[in-house]
Formats: sequence, C-alpha cells, structure tokens
Amino acid sequence: LISGHLSANSAPTDITASNLAIEENSAIGTVIGEFNATDPDGEGNLTYSLIPYPPKLWLDASDPATIEQVGGNLTKWLNKAGGNHDAVVASGSVKFLADGLGNSLPAVNTSSGQLKIIDSNTSFDGWEKLTIGLVYKWTSISSWNDALWKSAGNTSRGYAISKMNVTTQNQGTGFWYGSSTGNSRLMGSTQTAAIFEPKVLTVVGDGSTEVVKLFANGVEIRSASNFPPRLVQAREYDVKIGGGHLFSEILIYKDALDSAERSSVEDYLMGKWLGNRHSVLVDSNGTLKTNSVFDYETDGNYTLTIWATDDHNASYDKNFTISVTNVVEDLDGDGTEDHYDLDIDGDGLSNAEELLYNSDPWVASSI
Repeated sequence: LISGHLSANSAPTDITASNLAIEENSAIGTVIGEFNATDPDGEGNLTYSLIPYPPKLWLDASDPATIEQVGGNLTKWLNKAGGNHDAVVASGSVKFLADGLGNSLPAVNTSSGQLKIIDSNTSFDGWEKLTIGLVYKWTSISSWNDALWKSAGNTSRGYAISKMNVTTQNQGTGFWYGSSTGNSRLMGSTQTAAIFEPKVLTVVGDGSTEVVKLFANGVEIRSASNFPPRLVQAREYDVKIGGGHLFSEILIYKDALDSAERSSVEDYLMGKWLGNRHSVLVDSNGTLKTNSVFDYETDGNYTLTIWATDDHNASYDKNFTISVTNVVEDLDGDGTEDHYDLDIDGDGLSNAEELLYNSDPWVASSI
C-alpha cells in the first residue's frame, strides 16, 4: 500500500536468456534455451510468447489441451487467452482433423457446420481498433462464403472476412466493416497457383488513423483510408466461424498491431503452419524449442521477438538472436564440406554431371 492505496502495477522491465545456440540438423523439439523476465512487482507470474499477448481470442488447433472432441466431432475449442470466449458448435457438425492441412498439421473443418464464440455478442464489436490473423485453407472454389463474421450478412454493422470471386488466376478475399455511413469492403487477390494450400490472412484496422490493411502470407494486398472511428455495434450477433473452410489458428486483438508486432504474428503463423520459414515455439514458462530443422550453411542466425506479460496484461518485448552452429558434413572426407563440394561423393564426376545423367551425387556407386 502507498498512502492508503494499492500500488500501481509495473510492467516487466527486462528479459534475459540462456545461451541461445542450436546445432544445425537438430531434431524438431530440441530445447534451445530459457527466457526469464524481471518483474518489478516481485509477483513473478509471467507468461512468455512469440506474439503480442494476450489477444482477445486465440484458437490453436495444434494445442491438444484446447480441443474437446468425441470421435473427431469437435464440441469445444478453448480460447488460449482465457476470458471464457471459447468456440462451440453453433450448427451442424464440425470436425477436428489431425492431418487437416497435411504434413501432420491439424485443422478444424467447417464444411458441415459452424462455430460461434461464447459471449462474443457484446465483447467483440464497437471497437476503435482491430487485428485479425488466421490460418485457413479452402476446401472448394465456390465464391462468396463468409469465413469469420460478426454480422448477419449486413455489414453496415459488425465485420466479416469472406472468400469472394475466384478465377483461374486469382482468388479474392474481402474484409467487410460497418460504419455510420453504411458498409465498406476491402478486397485483395492472391494467385490461385496454390489455391488449396494453407494461407495466413491478416487484417489490421485503426479507427484513429482510419487506415485498414489486408495482408496475405505477410504481403500487403490492399489498403484503404476509410476505416470508421469505431466499428458499428452488432450486439445481437456472436462471432461465427465457418464457410466450409479449414481453420488451424485464429487470433483476434482489440488493437491495431504495429508493423513489427504484425510481422511477429505472421512469422509465427507462417513458420508454424506453412513451413516456408523457420519456426520455433516458446511455452508459457519461457522454454524455447525448435519447430523446424535449421541448416548452418543456408540459414545462419535467426532473430525473434519474445514478449513477457504479467497477470495485469502489462508486457515487455525484446529481440533475441539464435545462433545456428555448424556440424561438419564431409561425405567423401576430402576436407571440403558437402555444401561447398562440387563432387560430394568423391567418385570423380561432378554433382552437376551426375544429376545430368540421373546418377546420385551422394552415392559413389551410383554411376
């Protein structure tokens, strides 16, 4: 107590780490190091994360502790951010698929049903700022299906992310949002070369600047300067998830993440679900593990941001670098590492010559 009042909470003031080094080719799940933050209040109840924490909603199909199912039929998808805003089945049948995205990556399938977020009618609208990040995969090319929405199709109130026009060249994704003058929509297109591959979609709307931006796999595909000062409320409607899509992770923030924060979210989601960049995972206690295999010759060091958040949602973030250490790989023992060796197996034929004649440059007897 200070002068008869409760002392104000202070955010964590620093984060330290053990030696963050990992040998190349280490197995997925290898511990890299530990993070520890300083809590000036001395409470020590800190949560560590790779993304700004906490979001308003965090649904993660890769976390088995958050999936409640019976024989593959999803009954509840727990919100990792707490607050009782869990996802339950609103209609039909929603499936949990352990290999929904392929490569043993799970997903929730809404082809035959919809989910709703509990008690979201008065908790997820009327905001000045909003960020939505989701990992999804289309199951068909049919157009005009809402994926995540808080409205009744009339987006003069609330908001909605929709799959829209589909052509042989492009697939359209739209973010609809209500304002006092009616509804607006922000449409962007991504190439359909990988139409049924998983994607990361991010929407950031800021009523203080009136700017709204739409990103696909970390690349901005459309922006506008007509985001309302405050989203018009649609309080008779809950947040719904469906449209026949597969969903693996969904994040909603009651804030407009800045570019660095958004990039951290996208790096986390793409590394975890798309496999097109390196991935690590940190548990809530601060243990950092690999979620992909690192290669010294091609990857070098890896930079990430860690957030430490206390029980009062005050946070501190800091950048760290993981050092990827070399393991000498020299198949033919000639003193030149395989990555730089023009004749890896030492059989007298160059790697290029062997590939030209369908021989294996890693096997000397394959000539």
